[in-house]
Amino acid sequence: MKQLLIFFISFLLLTLLQTVSASEDPIIAKGKQLSQTCVGCHGPTGIAPDPSRANLKGQHELYLVNQMKAFKAGTRKDPTKVMNMMMLPLSEEDMKAIARYYNSLGN
Repeated sequence: MKQLLIFFISFLLLTLLQTVSASEDPIIAKGKQLSQTCVGCHGPTGIAPDPSRANLKGQHELYLVNQMKAFKAGTRKDPTKVMNMMMLPLSEEDMKAIARYYNSLGN
């Protein structure tokens, strides 16, 4: 019983520490700010209101960065061209910040 209590308390502390560090991460803060242009299609919490749009919440950072790079380079096409245009002004650093933000939202 004592070991279970120690495990439970340790788990809670680790969870709390991860939450605090994520909320204080300046890259996540930058990504949240930059993602404001994404909410129209991908929703304010990364869950798209339209099923034809991708859910970004909890997605792997590398996957998101690679997709954004592909839209910017034109190797991935959006039939509406919105994604291709949205990526043009973003730097790789911006893309990484957006990806980290959406990943931090969890599953």
